[in-house]
Amino acid sequence: MLNKLPIIDEPYRLRSHELKQNCIPTADQKEHARLKPDTFQLASDGIWTTYQGEGKTIGAPCVFMRLLACNLQCTFCDAANAIRKDRHEYYEGSNLSIEQAAEMIRQSWNSKNGHPDFQGKPRLVITGGEPLLQQKKIIRLLELLPSWEIEIETNGTIMPAKEILDRCQINCSPKLGNSEMPVEKRVRLTIIAAINEARNVVFKIVCKGPADIEEWQRDFELPAGIDSSKVLLMPEGITQTELAVCKQSWAAIANEYGYDVTERLQCK
Repeated sequence: MLNKLPIIDEPYRLRSHELKQNCIPTADQKEHARLKPDTFQLASDGIWTTYQGEGKTIGAPCVFMRLLACNLQCTFCDAANAIRKDRHEYYEGSNLSIEQAAEMIRQSWNSKNGHPDFQGKPRLVITGGEPLLQQKKIIRLLELLPSWEIEIETNGTIMPAKEILDRCQINCSPKLGNSEMPVEKRVRLTIIAAINEARNVVFKIVCKGPADIEEWQRDFELPAGIDSSKVLLMPEGITQTELAVCKQSWAAIANEYGYDVTERLQCK
């Protein structure tokens, strides 16, 4: 990363639980947002060029693609435009063929070709929502972007196809009780164990307090045999003030268990 502190070109978002219902979708809106087999359903922010804001490749220049829909509804989610079906933002995304998406991704990267950070191997981060709801289309997209580094964000409740496990960096964020989702919806140990065997995987754990570490180890790390070197703690928060308050305490906790702590550059 050539920039000491890259600017993350991403709009500020409130958490999902902070938003009230603001629409009752029409039949046309529901049809527009329905997941279809041959087109990507994108969230309203769609495809844009920026820097990876968190995780293993933090600071890396990349193209983001945010896909619509999720099988969970975590209260702390800051991408309500991709998960909240009672918000008008959910229906403002675009539908693109796989070929159109690939071309837009290339154009987004190439639009920065005068910037020194964007001269290396191109990188795509596919996020959501839950991208693996559209994974058959992702597999076809991988074929159209053979020279790209690909990262996929997932909550660890949908089994990734072999093509994705073999090709992509998997950024898996299993959800704890602090998500306020029922355990039967968010814990899928068979899937977590399969992701753990992937070529390139990191587990990002959204933490609010020390009890979350105990829950992570009890429900995921120990039964799935996850090595601590793959674990990144991500303090819950979307402002620098919130993150700064817990940064030092989380660094000490991470050091105790052999984990690391990730920043969230998009909050700067």
